[in-house]
Amino acid sequence: MDIIIKHGKIFESSTGTTHKGDIGIKNGQIVSIAEELPLDGKIIVDASGKLVLPGFIDLHVHLRDMNQLSKETIRTGTRAAIHGGVTTVFAMPNTDPPLNLHHVFDDYSRLVQEQAYCNVGLYCGYPPLPPSQSLGMGQQEFIQGNTLHGSPGEELAMLKDKGAMAVKIYMERSISGHEWNDDATLRSSLQEIITAGLPVHVHPGLSRDGKRSKADFDRMLDSGLNPLEAHDQVHSVNMEAEGLDRLLALTFQVSEGTGIVPHVHACHVSCKEALEVVKRWKLRDGINVSCEVTPHHLLLSHDMFKGDETKAKVLQPLREATQRECMTEALRCGDLDIIASDHAPHTLSEKLLPFTAAPSGFPSLDIYAPLLLDRLLGAGFTLADIITRCCIIPATMASLDHRKGRIIEGHDADLILVKQIEPRTVNPGMFESKSHLSPYGVIGCKLGWQVTDVVVHGDLQLESGAFTGQPLHKLPLHRKIVLE
Repeated sequence: MDIIIKHGKIFESSTGTTHKGDIGIKNGQIVSIAEELPLDGKIIVDASGKLVLPGFIDLHVHLRDMNQLSKETIRTGTRAAIHGGVTTVFAMPNTDPPLNLHHVFDDYSRLVQEQAYCNVGLYCGYPPLPPSQSLGMGQQEFIQGNTLHGSPGEELAMLKDKGAMAVKIYMERSISGHEWNDDATLRSSLQEIITAGLPVHVHPGLSRDGKRSKADFDRMLDSGLNPLEAHDQVHSVNMEAEGLDRLLALTFQVSEGTGIVPHVHACHVSCKEALEVVKRWKLRDGINVSCEVTPHHLLLSHDMFKGDETKAKVLQPLREATQRECMTEALRCGDLDIIASDHAPHTLSEKLLPFTAAPSGFPSLDIYAPLLLDRLLGAGFTLADIITRCCIIPATMASLDHRKGRIIEGHDADLILVKQIEPRTVNPGMFESKSHLSPYGVIGCKLGWQVTDVVVHGDLQLESGAFTGQPLHKLPLHRKIVLE
């Protein structure tokens, strides 16, 4: 054996319970699960007093790198994932340059192979417009040589062949230069995505003129709202719901009669209004709809912050406490399919800018499993509830359920060991992420769980809380890979 994990309480997915036992690992796979295994492993990990869980699978992270090295690198982002008990992440394409052309995708894949400490899958963006046709992007998305030469359909086919797992569409602000508020543009793009056989992951909403949004925000501050409340209103629940409903309706239109059942995944659902849209479309034949919720939309609301508001600025915004409670109940009854972090690192200097100038998002991978275990178990969820939404269903959605998400002989050895501790206040200064800020730190959140050991594909990456591993030097996850 390469590794033997001894005397742990192993989570059994078929029953939702734990049992004491040992796990034998060889050549990256779980090869034996027994009450007692002989001490013939090269590495012995003592799991006494600890839970042994499947590694968490996070379908929504931002790893930055390339022209955003100051925010995050693949190395620091995947180490943050390991630190927080996440063994598989799927990275979003709004990098700089964006992952919407195959040669940029290739470059990023090479960086992943060189630097990643955990399994990494990649999404792509919709292929870009030429620079002459881009609509007021105001950034450097379209760098020299970063232009589309074939058709969008041809480019999507190449991106899929190179490993893109889905196409991400940002309804509020395209990363490709397209005007998603135009039905004809969105409809034709959805047609190309569906024809390519790729799922659509959508950041729902409606694009708005920046000057108008700023004026609305200032007016709301003058009326007595705090910055997070005003941010909530500018990016309203109705905009989230209407944008999602519109995309789902257009997807259904272009696929109707084709025999294709497209998959649309709604990212970071934050409100009852958007959830009702998801529930309604889930009842329709001819379209497969899923959704996620983030820890911050389950656990945080804008009334919790009376200072450092920019550290809690995120899209979708933090909503009212009643919306947070609604999301928690929706998770409890199964209306929300999975939990995903939306890990979005930025520099401290950026987050100290005036609220409207500061970027949205914050890091959360470093505390991911401890946060969910602490808060959800404390709210009456079971361990099985958490593993189902953080491991089992995400593995199925990523077509990895034949090898990940459960502790089963023959599956990849992606395992985390966790234990209860005396509660500690979240300390962003201890994050592996380059982004050392956190809204949970602002409010003095204390967590009573710790990730102590992490195995990724048979490599011991974290041992007794200390990093012991190296980058995996494996290619990003690909839909076509099968277990050998």
